[in-house]
Amino acid sequence: MENKKEKPNENKEEPSRPHFTKVIDYNDQPWLTDIIFGQRTAGSHAHATLSGAAIIYLRTEEGKEIIRNGSIVSDKSSHPS
Repeated sequence: MENKKEKPNENKEEPSRPHFTKVIDYNDQPWLTDIIFGQRTAGSHAHATLSGAAIIYLRTEEGKEIIRNGSIVSDKSSHPS
């Protein structure tokens, strides 16, 4: 039977996650939830607005609108904000 030595517990910090999410509270409509999210190192962020389980607005980090007023935006009418 082999005796295994346990390594001492090293104080290594877990690397931070590469992405972030944050609920933002500037909206004066309490039934909506605004969330920003994206890569920590990016200069911009994505944005989602939710009402219940429905996505009302969704924009990528690059500014491409995917959902506006609860409807999917066609590629032809999508413009960076």
